[in-house]
Amino acid sequence: MMAVRNPERVRKMVVWGMLGHFDDFARNNLKMMASVGINCIPKARLLQLLEMYGKDELTKVFYKWLSLEQDEAIRTSYCKDGPFTTECLNQVSTPTLVIQGSKDGIISQEQISYLHKNIKCSKMHLIQSGIHATHGPPTEEEFLSIVDKFLASET
Repeated sequence: MMAVRNPERVRKMVVWGMLGHFDDFARNNLKMMASVGINCIPKARLLQLLEMYGKDELTKVFYKWLSLEQDEAIRTSYCKDGPFTTECLNQVSTPTLVIQGSKDGIISQEQISYLHKNIKCSKMHLIQSGIHATHGPPTEEEFLSIVDKFLASET
């Protein structure tokens, strides 16, 4: 929203694991995640999060986030003051790099194309072995390299 409301304050933007709109893939994943709870988080990441937050706090944050996502998925008619929708994405004039992992089990691969198509000044990069958290292991080095190159470039 900062890039839409105050584009002069945003020189470049990098997004990853981002929905451009709620499709059936995302809706079904949200339902699955709600039914499974924090155990749907990959084990290595879950252990990190449990160490940082503890089980009670992590569970509370997880369901709060999930509830907000589900509310948005149900409404799917945002933009006035919220993110997503083609109308909002088309207003982004900031050079944007859209990254997604090819093995993302939460966001469909269609999303990266949707975001790239609807954000005027965007470039996209699919990390072949990347999962939803492409910024972490095992693809952290590739992710950082791509981001560094984009941020250092003239466009």
